[in-house]
Amino acid sequence: MENTIKGWQYISAIFQRMLDSFERDCLIEPLFIFRGITRRYFSSSKSINEYLQLHPNLDIANKNMPNPQEFLYKKFYNEFIREYKELKNVSPLDTLEHLMKCDNYKYTVPEYIKSGAAIRMQNLKNRSHIDYINYIKNLIDDAKYRFSEYAAENYSDIEILADIQHKGGASCLVDFSNNFLISLWFATQTNKDDKDFGYLFCYDINVEMIEKDNLSMLSHSKSKDTIEKFIVRHNKKYKVYRR
Repeated sequence: MENTIKGWQYISAIFQRMLDSFERDCLIEPLFIFRGITRRYFSSSKSINEYLQLHPNLDIANKNMPNPQEFLYKKFYNEFIREYKELKNVSPLDTLEHLMKCDNYKYTVPEYIKSGAAIRMQNLKNRSHIDYINYIKNLIDDAKYRFSEYAAENYSDIEILADIQHKGGASCLVDFSNNFLISLWFATQTNKDDKDFGYLFCYDINVEMIEKDNLSMLSHSKSKDTIEKFIVRHNKKYKVYRR
C-alpha cells in the first residue's frame, strides 16, 4: 500500500509539473496528447551532440560502446542517478524540480521520438532518406501482396500504414494517446535487464496547429497521396517538431 501511495504521488507530481510548464494565458484551450517511450526509442540528445561539438578532441575509446553519444549518455546517466539516490525525505514534486535543475539532466533528454521503422533501420550503415522511403514502400507493397483487401478496397498508403501500426508493425508512424496514464505505462515497460529511464512526451495539438502553425490536420483528399508525396510535402512545409 505504501508503494502504491508513493507511486500516485509521483504521478501527480509529474502531471502537475507538466501543467505548470504550459502558459496560463494561452488563447485557446489546450488539447493534450501523450507518448510514453522507453530507452529503445531514445534517438539522441541534442545536448550531448552540442557537448561533442564543443569538445572535438575528446578521447572516447570503449569497445563495448563504439558510439560516442551512447558512451556519453551512459556517463551522464550514471551521474544523474547518483544525484537522485542522494535525495532523502524530499517530496515527489520537489524531487522532480531538483532533478530537472541538475547539470546532467539535459544530457538525458531525448531530442525526438523514433518510429518503429527508424528503429528497424538504425543498425544499417550509410542509410539515406531514400532508403527510408524505400523501406516504407516495400512495407506497403508487401502488405498489399499478403492481404488482398487493401488493394480491393482501395486503401491509401497512409491507411495501410495506420493499420500496420495498429497491429504492431514497424511503420513510420508514431502512436499518441489522449490518456496520460496509458502513455506513462508505456514509458515504464522496459526489459528486465534495462533499468534505464522512461520518457513521457506531451504535445498540445491546438497550440501547435493554431497558434504556431507547426501542425496540420490530414484531410481526406491528402490522405490518398502516396507516401513519397506525403513525406516530401510535409518536410517542405514544416520543420521537424522536437520537444
